[in-house]
Amino acid sequence: MQDFKELINGLHCYSLANLKEINPSSKKNLEIDNGFKEIFHEIATHLMGKLCINIAGKHHRITECEIYYNDSESHQDPYPYGAAKSNCSLTEYQKECAKQQVKKLHWFFHYSGLDITIGDDKKIIGGILIRSMQNVSGGPSKLCMNILNDVFGSVFSLQNAQLFLEKYDCEERLDDIILSKRKGLDRGKELTESNSLGNKSDLIFYERAYNYSIK
Repeated sequence: MQDFKELINGLHCYSLANLKEINPSSKKNLEIDNGFKEIFHEIATHLMGKLCINIAGKHHRITECEIYYNDSESHQDPYPYGAAKSNCSLTEYQKECAKQQVKKLHWFFHYSGLDITIGDDKKIIGGILIRSMQNVSGGPSKLCMNILNDVFGSVFSLQNAQLFLEKYDCEERLDDIILSKRKGLDRGKELTESNSLGNKSDLIFYERAYNYSIK
């Protein structure tokens, strides 16, 4: 588990280091990945290859996840729920999401499913959306429902709910991780057809392959 924590801490340190290299007046910053793709890939590989989710004593390997991350400067991903899109003000729901996504390594249940939050407890917001796991069918919303039903049993049960990450002993190598665009970003078609400069960052991040899955 310490290795995973160090990867997330390293991501935050990378963001801060990148801020010093950014020219605020340059519009090209958005178009440069700045190395985040490699860091995200390492995080996803570790999460799916070396960890599993323990749900009330049952072990489930993560088979698909998506990364959402906004540090407001060097990686301006507008798609975390708590991030403002195209200079629009946040809704009350988004503000509440931001309070959750700024936390570091917490569970976050939301409308679309379950995240592992990857904020820095200060201003960076982000989450790893768990889209699928072994032995759990359906998309992220159904997965979230199944998790809640497994964790919380009888209303009279005195046993503490259990949901946590732990090490997963797997001899398989994750050489064949499949990368693709994140799913369910409904504004994609609208953004593709838009020439608005205000939507440029949205379109750039819509196209990025931040979905990771294994067969």
